[in-house]
Amino acid sequence: MDNTILNQKSPRKQEISKLFYSPDTKHQSQSSTSSSPIPSPTDSEINGNGPILTTRMEEIGNVARVLSDDFIHYKLGRCSSRPPSREAETLRRVGKEVEERYEISLNGLVNSLRFDPEKGGEEAFNESLNAMFEEGPCNWGRIVMVYVFAARLAKYCEDHHKSEYVDDLVSISGKYVDERLTPWIQKQGGWVSKL
Repeated sequence: MDNTILNQKSPRKQEISKLFYSPDTKHQSQSSTSSSPIPSPTDSEINGNGPILTTRMEEIGNVARVLSDDFIHYKLGRCSSRPPSREAETLRRVGKEVEERYEISLNGLVNSLRFDPEKGGEEAFNESLNAMFEEGPCNWGRIVMVYVFAARLAKYCEDHHKSEYVDDLVSISGKYVDERLTPWIQKQGGWVSKL
């Protein structure tokens, strides 16, 4: 677990924290009905009303990469098919809630990042997410945020005539969850039937 996200520091922590965690009346009113700042799958989705599908590290990493591909292409309108799994279906639903709740923060973060894989894009992506995870413990909501953030960056690239970077983002975000968050996911029993 030495190489997981929970043990790393980010130089952009304070900047990212301001974007994700600044008080906002719109967010406060929405989150007053929920105990977590980021909507997570329901208790029944996490606590056993679905079978555990994967527990081995390699399987968890493979699911992380499939989710990245599906979610980003779904958000860009590039896939009209049904989700490839229950996890993907749940990610689409919860991801939409996260996006709506944190739209302004995400837009600010994405615009300030100016993602470009040829100019340290993966490093900037990782630093941004590392800062988020430094704010608190890993949870399903934060894992959803990885995919939401990547999809927002992909949309930014598409809007700025850099569509060739979308596949890089699919790879980078899947790799991030696979390599940095898989130990936590495994401790939870793996990907459950509804994320």
